Amino acid sequence: MRLWDTRTRKPIGQPLIGHASDVKSVVFSPDGRTLATGGSENSTVQLWDVGTRKQLGQPLIGHTDDVGSVVFSPDGRTLATGSVDKTVRLWDVGTRKPIGQPFTGHASDVGSVVFSPDGRTLATGSVDKTVRLWDVGTRKPIGQPFTGHTSPVLSVAFSPDGRTLATSSADNTVRLWDAGMPEDRELTSSVCTAMGRTLTRQEWSQYAPHGLDYRKVCP
Repeated sequence: MRLWDTRTRKPIGQPLIGHASDVKSVVFSPDGRTLATGGSENSTVQLWDVGTRKQLGQPLIGHTDDVGSVVFSPDGRTLATGSVDKTVRLWDVGTRKPIGQPFTGHASDVGSVVFSPDGRTLATGSVDKTVRLWDVGTRKPIGQPFTGHTSPVLSVAFSPDGRTLATSSADNTVRLWDAGMPEDRELTSSVCTAMGRTLTRQEWSQYAPHGLDYRKVCP
């Protein structure tokens, strides 16, 4: 793994050596001072000081298979990782410890993870052909999975306002999804937690904010 000067197209210093096998994913923290990398050997995640090109503490250990996607939250304090072990994990960047239990729900490899611009929602794409939204605070799924792709979902990305999610797939297509406003996503998550079930259409028309389209709020 190397750092490169984009102006001169030359490498910066020596390679960053620490992973014992394939490095599957790399991402800079929002302030550019930290690099996170996910690998296959021992299913670990490494944090690096970009200035010194040295590892920051011990690897993050918890996944049981290759880590194929790593992403920082917008404030840089949390790292999300997706793995072939079908789970997503959140990590405290400062302490390098896991935050709560892993997200479970996908039936196959999680190959792409991304935070919404406000950092409150995580989107995940999987080899199981689905996309899921998760409430970062509660670590619970928001609504039903997005289905429509006919092959593995390879990449997920939020629009700058967080209302639209774009997904790409091995089925040769890109899809756009209505991810809702942040407050709408919070509403659906809280309703599912409180009721333990999806509202009927009649209940939705009574209690949901005016203009908010009906949706299944529980997986």
